[in-house]
Amino acid sequence: MTAQVPDRINYQGEALALLSNPLESYAGPEEKKLRFRPINTANWRGYVASWEVSEDTLYLVGVSATYANSSTPILKEIFGDVNEQGRVMASWFSGELRIARGKVIHYVHMGYHSTFEQEIFLTVEDGVVTDIRVEEN
Repeated sequence: MTAQVPDRINYQGEALALLSNPLESYAGPEEKKLRFRPINTANWRGYVASWEVSEDTLYLVGVSATYANSSTPILKEIFGDVNEQGRVMASWFSGELRIARGKVIHYVHMGYHSTFEQEIFLTVEDGVVTDIRVEEN
């Protein structure tokens, strides 16, 4: 397997790599199921999502991909109305997010298995950050 292109997340004012895929757990209505096509071996999921954490809430702010041959912006196509900031609260997501900060200190040519200088783990419940853990490597 090839190392994968990560999603991006704006966390505490920094643009960082998100080594998790919270969009994968979205299970909206059948007609809105995710229909992305793999782009290349470094992006099997077929998209790169952009996220932000604001006031302890996880938001999806963009998706770069081709979605079901549609010309409608992807967020609007999947979620319908987006809020006035053009983002969607990730209320469907509960789990742990892994964020990379700093240089790669051990590269692994598979998925998101590389190790970084610092890794931030956010525990999220229904789109709300409930715990933060930072590991120095």
